Amino acid sequence: MTGQKIHEAIALAVDDVNGMLPDAERLTFGPCLVLYGEGGGLDSLGLVNFIVSLEERINEKFGVALALADGDTMSSEKSPFINVNRLSAHLEKVLKSKGIN
Repeated sequence: MTGQKIHEAIALAVDDVNGMLPDAERLTFGPCLVLYGEGGGLDSLGLVNFIVSLEERINEKFGVALALADGDTMSSEKSPFINVNRLSAHLEKVLKSKGIN
């Protein structure tokens, strides 16, 4: 159930960001969608908007406030924002550490 709600939150955040992008730059949601980095659909400002939206969506779905942008998550090698699968796994781990299964 948690995994499904995480995917829903990410999909809603992608929709939110798509509302700010020109039609030609809109993202197509899927598990392998590259969000940021090489081949990613978001520039740095787009990523910030996505993170803010995702934090809000996670709060709505799970009732927990998360700060998703920090030094570890933003490093290019470890970033969970590379693609949707990686981000989902990261969010599951973070939520589990907060006692949400």
